[in-house]
Amino acid sequence: MNLPMNISFAHLPATYEAAKPALAECQQADERNAWSDKASTLEFYARLAEDDELEKIAMRLRGRSIRRI
Repeated sequence: MNLPMNISFAHLPATYEAAKPALAECQQADERNAWSDKASTLEFYARLAEDDELEKIAMRLRGRSIRRI
């Protein structure tokens, strides 16, 4: 197989180019899911501790992360 000397000038398939932003979006969705899970856990512990203020904060955080998914 003959590879170009300077790889930056290589022509990449259109599917590869389309896959790059799709993978970036998946990574962002995974991060949002992780934050939603963390906020849900924090909300649960705040409810157990009867800390209404922390529970409200956790609910808002989880709500924001869910809306962005």
